[in-house]
Amino acid sequence: MGEASFNKDIDLNEVNNIDSDNEVIDKVKRKIDVKNIIMLVFDYIVIIASYVISLMALCTISTFMFDFSYMYYICLITPFYAIFVSVVFYAFGLYSKNYKTVGIHEVRRLLISNFFMILFYVILMNLIFKVGFPYVFFLVGGLLQFTFSMGIRFLYRLLKE
Repeated sequence: MGEASFNKDIDLNEVNNIDSDNEVIDKVKRKIDVKNIIMLVFDYIVIIASYVISLMALCTISTFMFDFSYMYYICLITPFYAIFVSVVFYAFGLYSKNYKTVGIHEVRRLLISNFFMILFYVILMNLIFKVGFPYVFFLVGGLLQFTFSMGIRFLYRLLKE
């Protein structure tokens, strides 16, 4: 039968270093990236602001009468929608990248995620809550949401250079 061999030349310091290296890796994984938190907060703010601006612009440009129930639903639903959008942005990898370069891949991911989120917002507001917002509200709000979200990323790169 085969004999089990044991290497007696194992240095115990190496074993201790392996444990400490794993601890360092865990600390790096748990380290909160301040840039991503700031980006997330700005995204949250501009998502809410884009739909409020859209409603205000729609009320002043057209004959659309301002109804306080519209503002009530925006104040009630949009903050939760903005949290959900931030989670989807994270799932699309928009908060895990170094923002030194903003490439076409990030623009594509932002465009696709915004498209799905705007579609979700239309379904949420018109079909589930039956608020009856005009579709131009969603179009303008969605374009502002994309523009502001992209602008944040380009502004960060501009300020870093």
